[in-house]
Amino acid sequence: MTTQSFYQESLGGGRRNLPGEDPSLWYLNAGELTSQTNSNSAGDWAMLSFLFRANYVYKDKFLVTGTFRRDGSSRFGRENRFGNFPSIALGYRLIEEGFLQNQNFLSNLKIRGSWGIIGNDKIAFYEGRPVVTGNTNAVFGVNEELIYGATLTRLANPFIQWEETITSNLGLEFGFF
Repeated sequence: MTTQSFYQESLGGGRRNLPGEDPSLWYLNAGELTSQTNSNSAGDWAMLSFLFRANYVYKDKFLVTGTFRRDGSSRFGRENRFGNFPSIALGYRLIEEGFLQNQNFLSNLKIRGSWGIIGNDKIAFYEGRPVVTGNTNAVFGVNEELIYGATLTRLANPFIQWEETITSNLGLEFGFF
């Protein structure tokens, strides 16, 4: 079992036309007020994974490895939060056959192959959830009072899910002397 999490937060501000070239005079309130900018953001994600692996060797000649991974990512909505990713690998050690036992040239000879599914959750933090943004202010009423507000800026995508890629390979391994 593994778990990981990430959190980031940023805060920034700026003004143009700061006085002089001396960095000791570079303060935000020293520049042009009309050029003031500010920004902030925050984001987080987490993943929980369960890993299983089984190996079997028969007569030091036939090799089987099966793995299964179940990953859960906060980047997706509840319906598609978890993905299942199996794989299998097979090997046949030809070097263990009787007709190759009395030679000194090869130290390893194996045929191998594998098949598996891998998953990818590298999308924006909150694609599976609706996003509300603050600081969307408006003027209301007879007194033209500034009211601080928030608004929905992105709907949730309940269908977004793990990207899956199927991989397979075949190989021949040689070892000499």
